[in-house]
Amino acid sequence: MKTQKQLSLFAGGFGSGKTEVALNYAVNLHQKGFPVTVVDLDILNHYFRAGTAKKSLEKMGIAMISPREELAYADLPALSPGIYSVLQGGKGYGVLDIGGDDLGAIALSRFREDIPEDGHCFFLVVNPYRPMTADVKGIDKVKRSIESASRLKIHALVSNPNLGHGTDIETVMNGHQIVMKASEELGLPVDFLSIRRDLADLIAVELPLLPMDLFIKPPW
Repeated sequence: MKTQKQLSLFAGGFGSGKTEVALNYAVNLHQKGFPVTVVDLDILNHYFRAGTAKKSLEKMGIAMISPREELAYADLPALSPGIYSVLQGGKGYGVLDIGGDDLGAIALSRFREDIPEDGHCFFLVVNPYRPMTADVKGIDKVKRSIESASRLKIHALVSNPNLGHGTDIETVMNGHQIVMKASEELGLPVDFLSIRRDLADLIAVELPLLPMDLFIKPPW
């Protein structure tokens, strides 16, 4: 990836794929030999949240901090005080999965004063096949709403064009063009392109690639 800070924050609209991106990003850091802790700050989505992958990550040696299991589906789940040790650099690298849209980003705002200004990168994960981020105007609107709710500035975009299992190379390339256009018009770099692992060898772009494995499966 282009940017590697002590803290990597991943936000995005609902359906952006931000949780899968965050988890795979953490695995990528771990495979490079870095100590990594994933923080599940998605208190809105009960089904597609990083915490559901906790056992899989811990088997790999990746720590995870998430709401206590018995409170995970409460309206206002309790957040572990262990988050502060991650924010302060006490557990190596931290990867934070932020809730979808501006409502989810509100949870991040409570930690605003504890996030080191020069020690974090705030990524906006964009899937241009979702209605709210299908064009530059929509991407900008989501960006602004998340920044307002979290009280933090987005530093870079993550291109995550996909249609789930129906994704092919043409899907990726066509969607990626929209993200690159947003990058140019909004003055934000695209840090990397996330892509399903079996497609990664079939694409050539002038960006780092994050090959993706599926961690989160719906309960139906």
